[in-house]
Amino acid sequence: TPCCPATSGVTEVLPFDGGISGHVAKFHVGGMTCQSCVNTVRQALTDLDEVAQIIRLDLSSGELVVELHKQDDVAGQRWTAESDLRAVCNALEEVGYTVSGVSLTYQESKKSE
Repeated sequence: TPCCPATSGVTEVLPFDGGISGHVAKFHVGGMTCQSCVNTVRQALTDLDEVAQIIRLDLSSGELVVELHKQDDVAGQRWTAESDLRAVCNALEEVGYTVSGVSLTYQESKKSE
C-alpha cells in the first residue's frame, strides 16, 4: 500500500449530515490497510469539487460511499454523474489505491413530516 504495513480489524465509518439528496456513488477501494490510508483517501476526496460528502468509508471492507455534487450545465454541456465518477476514481488512483465495483444510485430527498 502507499503508506503502511497491513493492520487488521479497523473500521472507519465517517459521520455525515444525513441530508442526502441526489447521486450516491459506491466504490470498492483496494489497498487501504490502516487509519493513515483512510486519512489519505479522505483528503483526496475532500479536495474534489465533485464530492458533496463522504457517507461511509469502511477500512475493513474497502467500501466507500459518497454523495456527488450536482454540477450546473456549462456552455451547452450537460452534467453527467459519469464524469464525476471518473474524477473520484482518478483521485483515488493518483494517491495509490485501486478502485472497482463502482455503482451509482439516485436518492430523492425525504420530506420530514
